[in-house]
Amino acid sequence: MVRSAIAFVVGVVLLPVTVTAQQSPGTAGLIEPASYRSGRMPELPVMAVGGGEVVVELTISDRGAVTAVRPLRGTASYTDFVVDAVRTWQFVPATELLTPATGKPGESVKRPIESRMTVAALFRPPSLYAGATLGEPVRDLQNPSDAVAFPTSTVLPTFHPSARASGIVMTEARVDRSGTVTDVSVKQSSPPFDDAALKAAREWRFRPARVGGAPIASRVYQIFSFQIPVVLSAPSAPSVPQRQ
Repeated sequence: MVRSAIAFVVGVVLLPVTVTAQQSPGTAGLIEPASYRSGRMPELPVMAVGGGEVVVELTISDRGAVTAVRPLRGTASYTDFVVDAVRTWQFVPATELLTPATGKPGESVKRPIESRMTVAALFRPPSLYAGATLGEPVRDLQNPSDAVAFPTSTVLPTFHPSARASGIVMTEARVDRSGTVTDVSVKQSSPPFDDAALKAAREWRFRPARVGGAPIASRVYQIFSFQIPVVLSAPSAPSVPQRQ
């Protein structure tokens, strides 16, 4: 198998992968969402000819380890690659703010807690026969939890015309209570794909995370995997012998 250079994400194949950390219901106070610290990116099938989308929901322990992965949406060619990769991820765990019963100012302390997160990976199909693509259909597998944001509209970055190799870019985005991306930064760079990844990440839309039925702001990670497009010429028509 060949590992693409990234831009996750799950997408040329372009893999935007999106990760959304969110607050768990019933916490004692303010919370800081979990944040990605380390872990490998998904590999791509050597013979991949089509695109796809993979969305999974992670459970992150109070030590920052991934303890469960729930596939929410998948494409057969890519789902296992995404699941295998995110199991290796490590996070700075989410924290809640605890206030002692005394309620004295300055006595609040932060405590690491378990949290949930979605990872969305988009795979952009290689270019075949002037735009025609092959591949397998995207299937919805399970419903997401209310505690995580879920992508409702995604945009694939364009492939930079001067690129001579594949690459992966990871972005960190803030999603507001309306599901709009309000701020994006590059967490893992892969020139010349960074600008395209940032532009696409800003255009994503989400069903916002909810706590107690009310929408809240969240943090999202998007991984975009850029694979050099395959350009093939269309088969030529058989030649007709000329009469002498």
